[in-house]
Amino acid sequence: MSPPGGAPRSGSSRSLTPDLARGLMLLVVISVFPFMTGVWAARRRLLEEPDRHRSLLRRLAAGGITAAVLGALP
Repeated sequence: MSPPGGAPRSGSSRSLTPDLARGLMLLVVISVFPFMTGVWAARRRLLEEPDRHRSLLRRLAAGGITAAVLGALP
């Protein structure tokens, strides 16, 4: 049955909730998590003495590159 005034509804509001949750999770993973990792690294002053923190920086870089490849983000 069509609502008054025209076209039939294409979907219910229940199907929007999981899509919205996925979108918010994607936003957190893509933008907030890398930002907070940078804040953490700055507070620990990891880049001020890179020779001292070389192994940690390599692991972080490898993890970031792996996440980018798996997430199809160049």
